[in-house]
Amino acid sequence: TVSLFLTLSNSFKLYDQNLSLTGGGPYNSTQMVAMEIFKTAFVENAMAFAQAKAVIFFLIVAAISLTQVYINKKREVEM
Repeated sequence: TVSLFLTLSNSFKLYDQNLSLTGGGPYNSTQMVAMEIFKTAFVENAMAFAQAKAVIFFLIVAAISLTQVYINKKREVEM
């Protein structure tokens, strides 16, 4: 449960591998959410908009992660 939780939450927050391998790719086709938030904040200089994106992104990742933990805990109890 813990391993799956960490893997899932870290996969959403992927930034460094995406930057080093593709830099967002051709026409931003491989740009992940974390890179989009970074570019909004520091390239477009829209800090408030980037913060709003980051809060929404946090809520989505938290909801998915908590749902996954709940389902795995429920499955462990049944076994």
